[in-house]
Amino acid sequence: MNEEAQSLIEKKEQELRRMHLISLGFINEKATEKVKEKLGALFNKFKDAVPIYLTDEEYNEICKFYPLDRRVRLDYKKNEDISNIKFWVKLWSIVSIVAAAISIIVALVIIAN
Repeated sequence: MNEEAQSLIEKKEQELRRMHLISLGFINEKATEKVKEKLGALFNKFKDAVPIYLTDEEYNEICKFYPLDRRVRLDYKKNEDISNIKFWVKLWSIVSIVAAAISIIVALVIIAN
């Protein structure tokens, strides 16, 4: 198999494993707290949390009882989309307020003359 394709597949498998562990609550609290301090308000549980390290055997044993659900991935994407929507709503709210303030100032200057 092509090295780039193999690398891409391994990355995806690691990402799915990471999200699976996080969704099950296997979170390294200390490491996640450090990431949370660095990112502040930009912190996203599914995207930025740090899972507890598990060996392949431990992970496979957990998967017997809690199989990987592909909807975990959808929740991650949904959460990411929501933060993007919030960002754009805030941005356009600020732009609208600034535009309204400029319009009022221009109107007052025109009336004063």
